[in-house]
Amino acid sequence: MIGFAIDSMMLRPTVFLLFVGLFLGMLGCSGPYVRLSGGRDSFVLDVQTLSEYPTTVSRITISDSDKLTLLDLRAKDADAQIRGFTVKRGENAVPAIVAEHGSFRQVVPQDGTTFFLKPNVEYTVTIWGKRRPSRVKLRFQP
Repeated sequence: MIGFAIDSMMLRPTVFLLFVGLFLGMLGCSGPYVRLSGGRDSFVLDVQTLSEYPTTVSRITISDSDKLTLLDLRAKDADAQIRGFTVKRGENAVPAIVAEHGSFRQVVPQDGTTFFLKPNVEYTVTIWGKRRPSRVKLRFQP
């Protein structure tokens, strides 16, 4: 009986720390939550908070497996928010990524309004929140 009481008392701090960690993660101590769907010809990157509210995003990049940056958008405003965006195999228009609140400044591509995504190449999409980035990888099938 005493052994059980000691074990349950030792378990309480562990459970408490677990809840504190989850709570801090929800407050933005981690990167934005990114839900990836689609696959063959297009991918939808959904960053909505609680699947309903736009999320504050400070930067979006897409780079290929050779670390070449194909897209780099940086928030002009501290409160730039998006719900998500879609990328497709082939030519993609930069203006298709629209902020719901605030705006973004296009860093890459410097001389155009499109970027091109090829099949059989692994791409890394990095989305920065207020503090840390989240990364997802995607690959278009041939």
